[in-house]
Amino acid sequence: MTVQVGDLAAFRRRALRQSGVTLDPAVLDHSRATIAAVRRRGDAAVLGEVRRFDRREARVADLWVDARALRAAARRCPRALREAIDHAYTSIAAFHRRQRPRAVTWNGRGFRTSLVPQPLARVGGCVPRGAASYPSTVLMVGVPASLAGVRELVLASPMPRAGSLDPALAYAATKVGAIGLYRAGGAAAVAALAYGTQTVVRVDKIVGPGNAHTAAAKWLVSADVGIDSLAGPSELVIVASADADAAAIALDLGAQAEHGAGAFAALLCDDDAVLSAVGLAIGGIEAPPGAIGLYRVPSIDAAIDAAAEAA
Repeated sequence: MTVQVGDLAAFRRRALRQSGVTLDPAVLDHSRATIAAVRRRGDAAVLGEVRRFDRREARVADLWVDARALRAAARRCPRALREAIDHAYTSIAAFHRRQRPRAVTWNGRGFRTSLVPQPLARVGGCVPRGAASYPSTVLMVGVPASLAGVRELVLASPMPRAGSLDPALAYAATKVGAIGLYRAGGAAAVAALAYGTQTVVRVDKIVGPGNAHTAAAKWLVSADVGIDSLAGPSELVIVASADADAAAIALDLGAQAEHGAGAFAALLCDDDAVLSAVGLAIGGIEAPPGAIGLYRVPSIDAAIDAAAEAA
């Protein structure tokens, strides 16, 4: 794997180039055409995209996995992984439980004004798939929906080339109470969630990250369905001193860099030994060439300033 190595000036140049990333016109055109096709032809159009990008042998029947099939697949999830997902679920729920809005009432002269939060009926959660599957994303979109009282959560995630169903993804989906998994990604999945198909009923809001086509599609459908934000590409800057844990840094860098094209994960450090140790630790990580950068800085204060500028 190719790793970018440089100094503080090199990091600033890379961060400046990264800040110019926007929705590519070609990506917008493809996403716009895909959305139109899905609105006309439903599952058949989605299947065409799945066969083109994910699994050539896919059939329409392969697109939908109901809650019962998710529970069956979840039973194959290794115990240690189930325990990790359970721990993450508890932590994420503890945070979002504090976010739940409360009804607010104000009594004026002769009138009363109230703000009464109501949960959405149906939410679609996009779960990307790069070099790995992301049960963590299932939790991050599903736990807030569950705590808010959303009645139905539908997940959408690209179909693996082998057509298999990842047990960890299935286990996380059952934890958050998803009613099913639509096995498609990108603009096709967004369009299916936004407008519905023969298999999927349209949702009230689409949440979750994805690739450039997912982001473009969410922007294009946002006049017709709610969205959370335009997420991506994945970006991470770590500031580390001499006492940092090189193995933990490498895992954090890899977790972001593996997301695919456009990802940028950088380490700013003032210690040569830590930089060398991280460089060795990331050798076996799957990531696009140049997605990870290691940068020697003159001081931690300088690194903090550069990270703030990049943000």
